[in-house]
Amino acid sequence: MPLKPEQIEMLDTPLDSRHVKQGKDGFSHIEGHHAIREANRIFGFDGWSRETLSNEVVREEEAKTEEGILKIVTYKAKVRITLDCGGRMIYREGTGSGKGTSYLNWSDCHNDAMKQAETDAAKRAKVTFGDQFGLALYDHDQPRVVDGQAAEDAQAIRELASAIHNGEAEAYIAARLADINRLRAKMPGDNPPIESIEQVPAADRRRWIDALRSKAPQPLQEPSQPQTTPPPIDPDKPDYEAFLPGVKSGRMNTAPTNPPAMTLD
Repeated sequence: MPLKPEQIEMLDTPLDSRHVKQGKDGFSHIEGHHAIREANRIFGFDGWSRETLSNEVVREEEAKTEEGILKIVTYKAKVRITLDCGGRMIYREGTGSGKGTSYLNWSDCHNDAMKQAETDAAKRAKVTFGDQFGLALYDHDQPRVVDGQAAEDAQAIRELASAIHNGEAEAYIAARLADINRLRAKMPGDNPPIESIEQVPAADRRRWIDALRSKAPQPLQEPSQPQTTPPPIDPDKPDYEAFLPGVKSGRMNTAPTNPPAMTLD
């Protein structure tokens, strides 16, 4: 039995940039605990397993430093990841290394190095399952790494706009982006047009969401509570007045106190 369609869809989803960390060596990576959580989320808690095939010492050495004698241990490990797809087993293997250091004792060095090597090997085995496990980071330009917060904000804006404007969210959003771009064209400097909600600066996205939430129909209250009527919605009032400071009736003030931060994040 192959992977389920919903599992394949999750595996094929671009990597959320909020899960990407920067190492001391300058390379991007996902952390070991995140890789485990993703495996549990996608494959199920009982749908996969990890087996350490080997984990051995590569080198032991000492280095003299200003603080004293630094003990250094390096390990290499090999790990196998097994998926249980309804009785059909899928195996992936990976190798990794780890280094442990300590001024106190060798046991701390060995313990740290073993764990690092095993975690590194497990991540490399999982990376063959796709972008959610770090495959997207191997591409120099990282086109499969997306701004997850921007995507969440965009979804929130679409849902709110749809609720307020009878499902006509895309037409509403297109009109608001056109308003923004007309304003950007009047601002000094090079301001390329914004083509999607995700390109709107983060602070302005949040103001846009707050403005829409203030207009969204309120949820029904319990019968025991007094009923309230949502405030009337003025379809002609441009929402960009609410989330772009210094903008009134489609025109920018000549000397706004706090000019809008419209540079792209």
